[in-house]
Amino acid sequence: MRADVLRRTPLVVAVHSLATPEECAQLQGEAGDLSSLGRAHVSGGTTSRDRRTLSKNLYPGETNDTLTRLAARFFETARQLTGYELDGEGQEPVNWLYYKSGYEYRPHCDGACGTRSVNYGSRVASSLLYCAVADDGGGTVFPPDGLKIEPTVGMLLLFTYNPDPDGLSRHAACPVLRGEKMTATQWYREGVTAKHDWEFAAKGGRLPRRKKQRSSPRRKRERQEV
Repeated sequence: MRADVLRRTPLVVAVHSLATPEECAQLQGEAGDLSSLGRAHVSGGTTSRDRRTLSKNLYPGETNDTLTRLAARFFETARQLTGYELDGEGQEPVNWLYYKSGYEYRPHCDGACGTRSVNYGSRVASSLLYCAVADDGGGTVFPPDGLKIEPTVGMLLLFTYNPDPDGLSRHAACPVLRGEKMTATQWYREGVTAKHDWEFAAKGGRLPRRKKQRSSPRRKRERQEV
C-alpha cells in the first residue's frame, strides 16, 4: 500500500489501493441499487443547490461483510496517519454517495473550518473511498490552496481539520461531466464510544477524557525504529 502526502498542515493524504476493485464492487452491492438511495442530506449551512448527489448511510455490523472489513481498515489507516485516538465504536455511519452526470458538491467544510481547535467529540478528520470514478470530471478540490485530486478506484483520500485556522480543509466534489462516481465517506471523532456515541457528542454531551497510556522505554525505542 502506497500513500502520498499532498499537504502536511492540515494533513491531506492519498492512500492508493486501500480497497481492491472486487471489494468496491461488493460494497456497491451492499449499498443496494439506485432506487434505495435518496437525495443527500444537507447540513452545515449548505443548500440543495450546493449538494447534488444521491446518498445512503451504511452501518458496519458484527458480521464479516465487506463494509465491516473496510471500516476497520479506514480507522486503522486514520489512526496511523493522524495520531488521533480513533475507535470504530460510536462513530457516524459510512455515507455512501452516488454522483451521476451533472452532479457535484460545492465547496463546504465537514467540520470546523478556520479554527485552531475543536471540541472533544467533534469531527477531526474525514476520508473518502473512491469506488467508482467518472470518465470525465468528478475530482476532489480544496479551493483555498488549489489542491486537486484525480481519484482512482480503491483510493482513500484522508484529510484533517483540527487545527485548521486558515480554513484549508474546505473542499468540493467537482461536477461529473461523463460517467458516474461513487464514494464511501467516513467522518472521525475522538473520544466517542458505544455508550457516548457521535449523536451524544453532536448534541453537546460531555465526553469523558481518556487517560493516555504511558509508554515504556522499550515501546518508545520500537516506535523510533519504525
